[in-house]
Amino acid sequence: MDYNAGLVVAGSAEGYVRSSDADGLRSDYALDPDVGPAQANVLLHVVRDVQAARWFFGCQVAPVAVVAADLAERAAPGTATPD
Repeated sequence: MDYNAGLVVAGSAEGYVRSSDADGLRSDYALDPDVGPAQANVLLHVVRDVQAARWFFGCQVAPVAVVAADLAERAAPGTATPD
């Protein structure tokens, strides 16, 4: 399934990772958790809940509700995000 949303950001990657895999990825790829989203070229969202991860990673394409919630969390272009 493809939502044909046309959402593409050149020069960066974003994805979800199980919490059990996060430390290994950080080490293997020298990821710095202290780099902010504006400077990062990789942004990983860590799924900490085991049951949520089992459900989420069992899908080939993220369910539309997850995509909508993820996009809703982001600030609109040109707006400041709260600290």
